[in-house]
Amino acid sequence: RRPPRVGEVVVLRDPRDRTRLLLKRVAAVGEGEVTVMGDHRDHSTDSRYFGDVPLTDVVGRAAFRYAPIARAGRVRG
Repeated sequence: RRPPRVGEVVVLRDPRDRTRLLLKRVAAVGEGEVTVMGDHRDHSTDSRYFGDVPLTDVVGRAAFRYAPIARAGRVRG
């Protein structure tokens, strides 16, 4: 499995509660970790709040958006 690329939307384990999953955009990839940012930066909890996330906590990449229905389709980026 290849590491995520900057700009991709990924699913990752929430560092604050590992039973929850988060959907965030990759801002940077470092040695064994990833920096993630929410698309709504003024209202997002992301690496600015909880720090970089180990690559092992990245579950996968988002491929399809299903809501809102008017924007449903493949995720780009």
